[in-house]
Amino acid sequence: YASLCITCHGPTLAGMKGLGFRLNDSLWVHGNTPTAILRNIDDRRRAEAEVQRQFTATQEALARLAALLDAVDDGILLIGPDGAVLSRNRALGDLLPAAHLGPTTGVGEWLAAVEPMFESSEAWRRVFAEARRAPEAFPGALLHQYWPVERDLRITSAPVQPAGGASGAVLIAISDVSEA
Repeated sequence: YASLCITCHGPTLAGMKGLGFRLNDSLWVHGNTPTAILRNIDDRRRAEAEVQRQFTATQEALARLAALLDAVDDGILLIGPDGAVLSRNRALGDLLPAAHLGPTTGVGEWLAAVEPMFESSEAWRRVFAEARRAPEAFPGALLHQYWPVERDLRITSAPVQPAGGASGAVLIAISDVSEA
């Protein structure tokens, strides 16, 4: 008790400026015996270790998901409810190489960079707006890309709905459906 708590709470357990609060006043938040305080510290350390384990597992799962999405031939773009480009896979850059996406790229910026590649920039903007507005009802669309490679691309979309509720984010998938 004394050897562990002194480090943060001082030799008299009256607290140390900027570190630990008083342990010897009438407010015993963490227990009123050395055993209770040590148990509380142990419980907190276990809880912190569990949070770290869950964080690490989440990071590993995200890395596996990113690798999986990068292995897909279809371009995938995730757009947030505010219109920010949240994520994309490697194939999107292969299909639409002029679309340089930075961490703060908005969808308007992205559309402007990509639209010159299409036969009809108006059709591109219209299809993309429909796909974002009502992704669950969007039937998909075919657009003809003429630069850098002439090909037909199928655009589809889906709403992103996390377990906790609606996020408003939209996933756009772009597939090369040209006859080989």
